[in-house]
Amino acid sequence: MTTIKTIRLASLITALDVLVASGFSIAVIIRPQYLVPAESVPTQATLILALYAAARTIPLALFVLGAIYKQATNALLILGALAGTM
Repeated sequence: MTTIKTIRLASLITALDVLVASGFSIAVIIRPQYLVPAESVPTQATLILALYAAARTIPLALFVLGAIYKQATNALLILGALAGTM
C-alpha cells in the first residue's frame, strides 16, 4: 500500500472517529436522557457532562477536518493519535 493511500485511509478513519464522537456529544446535549439509564431522570449534572464531552470532541473534529483539508500529514498524525486516545 502506498503512502498516499495510507494517509487517505488514516484521514478517513480519523474523520469518522471525531464526527461520530461529536455527534454523540451533540445528541446528548439535545436529549440528556440518552446518557442516563432508562429508570433514571436526567439532572443538571447530566447536561454538564454532555457539555464537557462536546467541549473536547467538537474542537478536535474541527481541527482534524482542517488538517485533512490542508493535507497536513504531521498534524493529522498527532490529531489522529489524540482522537484515538480520547
